[in-house]
Amino acid sequence: MSKRDPQEVAVAARELMLAIERDEHGNPLTLEGAIRSMILKSPNYCQHRDDALDTLFCVLGAGLDWEAGRIVDTHPNNYMNMPPDTHYGPWSTMGETEARADLLSGLSEETATLLREQFESDDLKIWQGTVETIENIDERCATYREGKRYWYPIGWYASRLCAPENALPDWLDGAIETASLIAALEPPLVVAAGCIKYATRLETRRFAKRILPALLERRDILGAS
Repeated sequence: MSKRDPQEVAVAARELMLAIERDEHGNPLTLEGAIRSMILKSPNYCQHRDDALDTLFCVLGAGLDWEAGRIVDTHPNNYMNMPPDTHYGPWSTMGETEARADLLSGLSEETATLLREQFESDDLKIWQGTVETIENIDERCATYREGKRYWYPIGWYASRLCAPENALPDWLDGAIETASLIAALEPPLVVAAGCIKYATRLETRRFAKRILPALLERRDILGAS
């Protein structure tokens, strides 16, 4: 796959997404399908299982919400639902040529050439990471990022982590998995979306620990019903 051009890899990723069971709005029916969709659709952003869990349950303003026991995309062509075509995510070049031309216009030839080469070098690094993620999709869906330090700051406003009563079993397990990962971190390692305040990092871990008992009891109740 790594020797194919970007559009060929995009088509391959789309075929993998089409194999995921979805509802009538294109949202995955299972947590595992959601994680797989997020990594396939945004492989340069959600590269590992815990990246997807972070976005699903913690990140605010992501266009995601609980509905009928699952977390779904509330906007078209968002994190998990099917894109309208194969030109999406890291493969989309919409507006790129024009924007770069505007940026470099009027600059000296030396500066424009230097920046153009830098853009191409950056593009190659991003592309190589994208291909690697997709080529190893099964492993990426099952493993955590080594030494992950970035978790979105959570509190009572992070309502998606507070799974509702009607949460389906696998989605409730996802909330428990996410809270458990955050609760297990040492505070200095909880770097929340660029926040460097120790108090915020400590509160992020503390909140995860506070809600875990409720999530675990909810799972026990669900299992007994």
